[in-house]
Amino acid sequence: MKFRTIRTGALALCAVAALMLGAVGAAGTASGATLAQKDEPQATSPVNVDRAPDGAAVLDQSITQDATADGLNATLVWGKPAGYEQFVDYAVYRATKKRQDAAYGAFSRVGLASSNATPAQDAFDVFRADPSNAAAQPTTTHNLVISGLERRHDYRFRVVGVRADGTEIALPDAYTTGTVAMPDQRPEKFQVANDGYAGILPVASAADGGALVSTAALQRAIDDASAFAVANPGRSAEVVIPRNARVLSAAVFLKTGVTLRVDGTLTASLDLTGYVPEGTKFTMTNAEKFLNLINVEGQSGARLQKVRIIGTGTIDGQGWKYRTDGAPNVAYGDQLGLAESLPSTFRTIAENGLLAGEMYRQCVAAGGPTGDSNCYKKRSNLIEGEHIDNMYIGGGLRLQNPANSVTGFKYLSNYIVNGITVQSFNGNNGDSINVARFKGFTALNNVINSGDDNIVLNAGNISEYQKDPIGAVAGSVWIFDNYLARGHGAIAFGSGTTSWIDNVLVEDNIAVGTSDGIRAKSKPGSGGGVRFVTVRDMAMKDLTNLVDGQVDPLTIGYQMDGAPFIFTTHYPGEYTKTRWPSFHDWDISRVTVDGSRTGGIVVDGIHDDAKLAAAGIPFIASNRLHFRDVHFTNTGIPLIDELTDSSFDDVTFDGVSGAAVWADSSGLKNVTSDGAALPEGNRDFGVTEGADTVLTPGQQELRLVTDASFRRFYVNTLPEDVLTRVGEITIDGVAIDPSLYPAFGPKSSDLALVAGTDAAISIAPVHHTNIGTAITLRAPFLQSLTPGRHEIELRFANGVARTTMEVPQLAAATTQTVPQG
Repeated sequence: MKFRTIRTGALALCAVAALMLGAVGAAGTASGATLAQKDEPQATSPVNVDRAPDGAAVLDQSITQDATADGLNATLVWGKPAGYEQFVDYAVYRATKKRQDAAYGAFSRVGLASSNATPAQDAFDVFRADPSNAAAQPTTTHNLVISGLERRHDYRFRVVGVRADGTEIALPDAYTTGTVAMPDQRPEKFQVANDGYAGILPVASAADGGALVSTAALQRAIDDASAFAVANPGRSAEVVIPRNARVLSAAVFLKTGVTLRVDGTLTASLDLTGYVPEGTKFTMTNAEKFLNLINVEGQSGARLQKVRIIGTGTIDGQGWKYRTDGAPNVAYGDQLGLAESLPSTFRTIAENGLLAGEMYRQCVAAGGPTGDSNCYKKRSNLIEGEHIDNMYIGGGLRLQNPANSVTGFKYLSNYIVNGITVQSFNGNNGDSINVARFKGFTALNNVINSGDDNIVLNAGNISEYQKDPIGAVAGSVWIFDNYLARGHGAIAFGSGTTSWIDNVLVEDNIAVGTSDGIRAKSKPGSGGGVRFVTVRDMAMKDLTNLVDGQVDPLTIGYQMDGAPFIFTTHYPGEYTKTRWPSFHDWDISRVTVDGSRTGGIVVDGIHDDAKLAAAGIPFIASNRLHFRDVHFTNTGIPLIDELTDSSFDDVTFDGVSGAAVWADSSGLKNVTSDGAALPEGNRDFGVTEGADTVLTPGQQELRLVTDASFRRFYVNTLPEDVLTRVGEITIDGVAIDPSLYPAFGPKSSDLALVAGTDAAISIAPVHHTNIGTAITLRAPFLQSLTPGRHEIELRFANGVARTTMEVPQLAAATTQTVPQG
């Protein structure tokens, strides 16, 4: 892939986010095409271009005052060069001069990218230190947080590649930056501490046990800081919560030019009077939400500019009670300082909810409905905003324990999340980084332990798309150097896809314990989709939907079964008249997966032709998905329904090879594996155990093993997530009685066999990854067969396995006719 030169754009964004007119998407190289398909906006929006630089650049908004020293910090990022596979690290050098001097000094070494002082780098080091991860795909950090920079100084930075033997290799000129100027003046500070601000004292709150709440003081400081920033262009205005300060607050509103710096702790108050919106839309019993703790609310005609939330402290939403025994369901949780809430759903909110519970209880007390209804939906987020240009969150901040989601932003451009820790695992709806209707988004250096999707991208709605098909497209995304712990989807797309998401680069991330890895989801007929995506150099491990050994109830009905890659247009929703959504032009390479609870690659294009006809829309299969150098261990084989014009090259599954890898796939058109065409339709499966058996008198059972998949005999049916039988067994062309089949429980019981339903016939996967199916005919069934040779067909959703068996002459008293359906 070629990254394009970063140029300064008309919106004067920072260098790495600058516009590049006329560039094409970040993906599609395997198919040789990045153009839109029929009935799509034919060209991507001019701002939806490659976000990674073809060289090195400093994130302008990352230049901040060090929390404990007089120096400045800045984050240098770089796109990976051609031939990057030879490098195991990168070294950074800098040249310095005072502002008034003419010449720079010589370049001196700053350090290695692998020594980065970020939450993600610490997590990478813990992961790599575990010997069980020795075979995981290597990742390389390609950014460096540089500290000790001085005001009124100019810098140039140079990046060189480092090979395994320590040899440093010069990179093209683009990997040496131009002048990066540090600010002349310190930020103007507006400090809010335990004693308030500017004579505005905190007030005691009964809801908080008598603790002092500083909402008014914090809001006044924000107002004053914004007024200063507007009056002094180019100056930084910081509202500071200093180290060792603990500030309680209800909802506040950030404004243009304000940096909220939290080096102490900002905690959400439990007094709901501070979260009630103005106006008449909100009532205590309707579904309108309470205000968020931090609100960044611009308007379409009055967008906010240059807003930052930074610091080395904690913003705590105080949403739910947390476990006192740490995070037993989070790998490396103790080493990484990650946590886990008590079960948090509408069923447990009265017992386990803090701010979430207070919002729910007061709604119910006012006459609102209980359960998963209006009162439960009133929970607010930790941070939310819209209509913003240049939004930045970073600097080592910890965001934790929201009543609902952690962050949610929409209608914004140039949004960067850099170097934070997010903690919301096991919290219902706890999306961590949720961004929608955006132009330009970068996430790097983060550790995310999420109650819902870790990072999720969404597009605009149908009215926005119809008004401006090109401008409504969301995209220009770079997600790299992140550690993604528990969550529903490590990197998720949708389900809002109507106006398209495109031009996305995901690289050098590690995901451990998420329910899904790369999760692309859209509802039937919602339109749009996700296109021009590159995923590369990623390690995934132990993808699971289990919490305390049981299926997480929050995953039921939404296809979160531990899939490393899932592309589904079968997400729960009504068929609409917009358009069938499409996932196309994805390039996925250099990825390892060690452990999942379902197929390594799921492409779910299941659809109802009658509903499509009624909606008046044609079906569109996912297409041009290209996998290369991707290796799966302890996972299921691909589970594919409907895929066209795609390829799988050097894609391996441990213990399975050849045609058996594709035994779970159907509806393939022009799809190849290592250059060989895969069969399009139903297939003949082999019987690898028990074929053509001659039974012995008194034999108690016959075990037939086929390489067809259990998931093509019993399928998960949404939204209830129960196993529904779609396969059947015939004897001499006659279907057996349906009452003889075993029954399975719902997903909430981990799809367990219903006791006593397998007395006549047992049907089970060969092992947990569903590669192959064992069908055991037990004595009660065998004794019902007439003597002689019988033809057996095991009919799966995507093919048939055939064999025979010979039944010996039995005593007349035990000979019966074959039960028929």
